[in-house]
Amino acid sequence: MKRVLVTGFAIIAIAAAAAISYSSRRDSASQNIAPGFGAISGTVLDENGRPIGLADVYSGPSGQPSNGRVVSVQTDRNGKFFLEKVPAGLNTVHAFKEQDGYPDTFFAFYVTDPRAIPQVSVYEQQVANVVVQLGPKAAKMIIQVFDADTNDQIEDAAIELRRPGDPAAYVSLSCIPDERTGKCEVLIPPLPTNIKASKSGYDEQDVTSRLGPRTDVATLNPGEIRQLAIHLRRTKNVKPEKANR
Repeated sequence: MKRVLVTGFAIIAIAAAAAISYSSRRDSASQNIAPGFGAISGTVLDENGRPIGLADVYSGPSGQPSNGRVVSVQTDRNGKFFLEKVPAGLNTVHAFKEQDGYPDTFFAFYVTDPRAIPQVSVYEQQVANVVVQLGPKAAKMIIQVFDADTNDQIEDAAIELRRPGDPAAYVSLSCIPDERTGKCEVLIPPLPTNIKASKSGYDEQDVTSRLGPRTDVATLNPGEIRQLAIHLRRTKNVKPEKANR
């Protein structure tokens, strides 16, 4: 019993120290923010309101072309983060943790709820507060792509995901096989999606009908994992027609 009590005290002490450290870092930063910049303090939550630890978080000026991520940090075990040196003005906050099914919300295709990409007004030498709520979790496709004739694996095939009825909602990803498994992983939001695979020198293949009861769209469940082997056929060379003499 004594060991349990001591262990419990140690855990409480560690948690308290972490909270004090985080608070001190935030207060210290607010007092030392460079002119022209502010900071963002916040929490990343899942669809059920639970904190997401070790999520990547970054921000960028809203409504402006991306010039790369301005600042990027990871959340602590309580889902809390602190972004420093954020340009003053309206900023959009993005977060992701792909291994847990939360894709990068930089890609509009993956945004299913506006709470996942909150906008916050950042004032010079002040700290703004924000909550980022991700979810629902994306489904995961584990893919292998082969040559239909030789059965050799094709590397770096393109996987295109599109949302029917919205031409702007799409993303094209490279399927680069993992060195250990020989497979690539692609996250798909739990919304109606069209899925195609392609590679230069091969015919494009629509694989939507292989992922559900419907042939026109695929709708996977949050957190669902599906295995998919795709066989692409080489594009046949079309001989030019002979000119009439």
